[in-house]
Amino acid sequence: MVVLISGLSFIGYLFTQLLGEKRGTLITAIAGGFASSTAVTLTMARFAKKNSHTAIYVSGTLLACSIMFPRVLIEVFVVNRALLGMLWPSVALMFAGLLVVMVIMYRQQKQQTQSSASDITINNPLQLGTAIQFGLLLAVVLLLSEAMKQWFGDAGIYSLAIVSGLMDVDAITLSLSRSAQNELSPKVAVMGIILACASNTLLKGIMFASVAGIKLHYKYAAYMILAVVPGLLYGFWHVL
Repeated sequence: MVVLISGLSFIGYLFTQLLGEKRGTLITAIAGGFASSTAVTLTMARFAKKNSHTAIYVSGTLLACSIMFPRVLIEVFVVNRALLGMLWPSVALMFAGLLVVMVIMYRQQKQQTQSSASDITINNPLQLGTAIQFGLLLAVVLLLSEAMKQWFGDAGIYSLAIVSGLMDVDAITLSLSRSAQNELSPKVAVMGIILACASNTLLKGIMFASVAGIKLHYKYAAYMILAVVPGLLYGFWHVL
């Protein structure tokens, strides 16, 4: 599982390094999203803080964050593809929601000059230290997911998913997908992954607004929250 995540991240890392200054903000955001949407979010927020025309950077953030959703589907497909049937509609709705908001924001800056997001700093995910850190995080999440299930039942899994999603979606996605092969209910695993995706998107929105300037950018955080609501509602009605 560590190799899987490192490989997916390295694809984004490689393209981010290759694109550099020669490509626009949105193209760089796509590549950076596969490596680290958190890094892209922070970079775009810093650019937005220094530039009065912020729509392009909001669009870049939304695009990078949306990459998380196909990435989650890839991870589930590799580890436990039996969950895909229940998972993909909610994930697709969240993905589509972010893209719709991104298109709206992109149109707002259509007349503005695109800047290059060449200063995105992402560490090589194939470095041993990075792989070990993710491996340790995954081990902790696996242990906690089993403990929370034993102590608090399904509610414990949902709480862990929300908190874990704030830090890293990959670890909780892999953990729940793996646990669903044994004693964990597939429905609980799928709902946990959905909650993790939603909480991670919420954090990215708040992070962008906080760094770029909360007074001017709080509405973008609200847009990102609203974008994942349809996927959450679908999960509550059709998965639980």
